[in-house]
Amino acid sequence: MVTADDSSPARHIGHVLAALACDIIGAVLRSTCLLIACGCLFLSCARQSPSSVAIARPEPDILAAALHAETTPLSAADIDHLLAEVDAEADSIRPASPTTPAQLLAALNRHFFGPDGFTALQDLTTPENTSVAAVLENRRGTCMGLAIVYLALAERLGLSAHAVATPVHLFMRVELPDGPRNVELLEEGRELPDDIYRRRNRISESSIERGVFLRDLTNDEVIAHLLSNQGIALSRENRLDDALARYDRALKLAPQLVVAWYNRGIDLTTAGRLDGAVASFDAAIDLHPNDAQAHNNRGIAKARLGDMDGARADWQRALELEPGIREAEENLRKLGGS
Repeated sequence: MVTADDSSPARHIGHVLAALACDIIGAVLRSTCLLIACGCLFLSCARQSPSSVAIARPEPDILAAALHAETTPLSAADIDHLLAEVDAEADSIRPASPTTPAQLLAALNRHFFGPDGFTALQDLTTPENTSVAAVLENRRGTCMGLAIVYLALAERLGLSAHAVATPVHLFMRVELPDGPRNVELLEEGRELPDDIYRRRNRISESSIERGVFLRDLTNDEVIAHLLSNQGIALSRENRLDDALARYDRALKLAPQLVVAWYNRGIDLTTAGRLDGAVASFDAAIDLHPNDAQAHNNRGIAKARLGDMDGARADWQRALELEPGIREAEENLRKLGGS
């Protein structure tokens, strides 16, 4: 058996790199307000609302898919009950006389953001960030859960609505005869132009041109966001294998889902699977090159692999994107350069 003397140069280098890697600051920010289905199957069928009026839902039904995606599985009876309640809620919103799409949208927004509607939450650790059943029960949610309920009601009212993604947020876009209308879920339905979302989140033109952000999402892609949020919650419970399984299922539905690649990279770093972590951060950065935290965290994974030049370059790029970012500054200082 070959042993290494502690005084050997190779052993000392190894110690230095290990100490540096252990001391590097990781920005494990769970970058999402964006947060499985059983096989991610979407269900489409005509169900009976409490008024016994059959409602034929367009396929796929976003709410049915989300309820089948609960991390604590719901019974078929519970799912049917919640679907029927939302059917009835849509009936209560629908005006008695024929109306225009703009009037339907106004009626939906008055209800959704009114006293009998839903309250917006900013706390991403609440159950409502990962459970649509909790959103319906408690009448409150983050942008993730609110988006699914809003979509479900819009579908039942016959409105053409889609969720739209930024790097850390979902908002709604409703198609009207005179053009699309944005609906901000966390600001009581306020209409904000795309450019505000682009500037707030430093979204590059290349990301927009490739359809990564600010385009209408399919229902599959919305469910992928939900899967990603569930993965984050599982990671907080130290259930890394379950979290990684959620990210992987999300990415099968939405290969361009930046937040799933990013959080997959964080959890693989935590698990010591560093090559996979770097590959995940590579994918996230390719899709969203302006993400300073992704650069910082890829630098951490590279440093732990011994790629100090690559780590330095990532931390420097993080500071170019977000001057003053503490984690990158501290990591460069520990590395001994800027």
